[in-house]
Amino acid sequence: MDHTSPGHSASLGLDGITSGMSNTIPAIQGFSNALGELSVVVQGKMLGFDAPVQEIFDSADVVSLKESVWDVALFVFYTPLGKGTNFAVMAPLLLTIFLQVSLTCVVVLFIKSADEEPPDLIDQFTRWRASASPDMISAVCYEDWSFATSFRQQQAFDTYSTYTENVFGQQYGLHSAGPTTCFLVCITWTLTVLKVLGGVMDKALGVYHLTHMKSTDMELQAFETERSSGVRILTIPPKRAAWFFCIALGEVAIGFLLLIAGIQWLVATEGISDLLLNSVALGYIMDLDELIYCVLTPTKCCTMLQVMEPLPMHWPIIVPVRNLVLTFVGIPSVAVALFLINRELNDLIVLIETLCPYEL
Repeated sequence: MDHTSPGHSASLGLDGITSGMSNTIPAIQGFSNALGELSVVVQGKMLGFDAPVQEIFDSADVVSLKESVWDVALFVFYTPLGKGTNFAVMAPLLLTIFLQVSLTCVVVLFIKSADEEPPDLIDQFTRWRASASPDMISAVCYEDWSFATSFRQQQAFDTYSTYTENVFGQQYGLHSAGPTTCFLVCITWTLTVLKVLGGVMDKALGVYHLTHMKSTDMELQAFETERSSGVRILTIPPKRAAWFFCIALGEVAIGFLLLIAGIQWLVATEGISDLLLNSVALGYIMDLDELIYCVLTPTKCCTMLQVMEPLPMHWPIIVPVRNLVLTFVGIPSVAVALFLINRELNDLIVLIETLCPYEL
């Protein structure tokens, strides 16, 4: 049996390692080059600087008409639908406008104004405290429900104490339970309205790109391929585009009214559970157009809307115009909500001090 010397064995091992390293270095260099090429692709073409990639982005930058009364308005008085269908489309549109505007006015003029503002109660509660007995004041401040009178004061103290309750300490602030919940609900409501406004912007831009100044009638084309089939809009005449822009402007106006009225209503709501219920009610008002669409829109229009090909938007890729516009609307709305919440909190603190100053 041959015996290999330790030195020879070490030499073979070293040669093997050297050989392996020499084979690995080109592989690492090749992998590095591949990463470099991938970096070029991601940093260049994927951001829209390359024409083919820009074309891919444009083909995907589309918006579908939503199953909503507002979107069906694009086909109002479209001759191929027939007179009966055209008049049947106008009824849901008018009903949507009437209901959303009416409910917005109800929120602003009746519901919000019906609630007593904390500053209006300060004088009344001051007179009550001056005339009430010590036992009655103690019952209100310590939430003793066995007394048969002063329910209004006791209920107010219980509601406002819960609203201003702070689980992190004794001092009141925007981090208390009520203001925090109200702020979160206001943000959610603002995002809900901004989603609708963003959809209106998308559809208005899509209609704009399909508008041809020389066109007199809206042209639709039925198509069928191996992968899909449906109807696409080829051209939209200026008059119909102007009509749709007016409808879109009305939807935006109602959205802004609901945004302002909703924030005021939510800020004036002192009950934490009522905050969540009121936000759901506001969402219900916002979704009325879809509800009426499902109930009253003619089947012919519903079917055409379902098979309609999406409209091209062509938003700029480099500059996020859409996001900037929505942010420009959203940030001031949230800032105003925060200001109103802080003012409401200060009024409630004064009211609690008026009722039970030694409870602070």
